[in-house]
Amino acid sequence: MLRTLSPVEIYAGKTIAFMSRGAARDLYDLYCAISESLFTGDDLVLLRKCVAYYSAISGNSPIMDNDKKIFPVITPQIIKTDLNPMLRISEYFDGEAANKCVSETLNDWLIFSDNELCFGKEFSKGRYKPELLFEDTKILGRIKNHPMAIWRINKIKEASDRIER
Repeated sequence: MLRTLSPVEIYAGKTIAFMSRGAARDLYDLYCAISESLFTGDDLVLLRKCVAYYSAISGNSPIMDNDKKIFPVITPQIIKTDLNPMLRISEYFDGEAANKCVSETLNDWLIFSDNELCFGKEFSKGRYKPELLFEDTKILGRIKNHPMAIWRINKIKEASDRIER
């Protein structure tokens, strides 16, 4: 059996990558997922929670608010040089439409609940409380001792201790 991440986890990571590095391939992947209505209902809720989680453990905490987010705009030149060589010759990618669609959709999708916002605030204070994001005991069991989360919490605590001294 081949083990892989779920599409929700892949696209949550892709969303964080798009927001932090602004690569044309991330825009393309997100645009395709949105265009194909890959996420709806419960999957969309889980995607938002995973984005909140990955945002915190990666150190991208500014995403954890409900303000309108400013997303990278991938220029036609970047699409031409970085993305077009990877596409089929017959495939046309409308970067302007994709930028608009992805930005609007992510702003709609990434409206966090009170508990999700509380998770981000607690995490930024060095307190790891994944139960604020997830109720599923299987998920909580898997992430309880997530190495990246523990490492990031320890770094936050160390920085806080240095400031207090």
